[in-house]
Amino acid sequence: TYHGPGQLVVYPMLNLRRHPHKQDLHWYLRMVEEVIIKTLSSFGITGVRDEINTGVWVGQEKIAAVGVNSSRWITTHGFAINVMPDLSYFDTSIILPCGIDGRGVTSMAKELNSNGKNISLLSLEKVAFA
Repeated sequence: TYHGPGQLVVYPMLNLRRHPHKQDLHWYLRMVEEVIIKTLSSFGITGVRDEINTGVWVGQEKIAAVGVNSSRWITTHGFAINVMPDLSYFDTSIILPCGIDGRGVTSMAKELNSNGKNISLLSLEKVAFA
């Protein structure tokens, strides 16, 4: 796992026993992915789920990693959205994102730059936490 400059890393701490779905980590993972998909959508980026691999994807490239842990149904860990990291870190054999071989990594900056737009961590935080 890589966490570094240019990523928005969020670790929500929630008590799943207090939620109507209670002790269902699969439900929780899908809800985290949905929050990311909606956030990306507000910037004009179409993120999708993969039926096999957790996270959010743009085409065949991963744009957000999701990983949770729970202790007594209180969540720890969370997600990382690639906003504008140096993607060259993922071009090496040192980092294999989420252990998935043969798929690339993208970022919001890369996707938006291809459409002539820009992104900043501050603008993402304003949308993500509104």
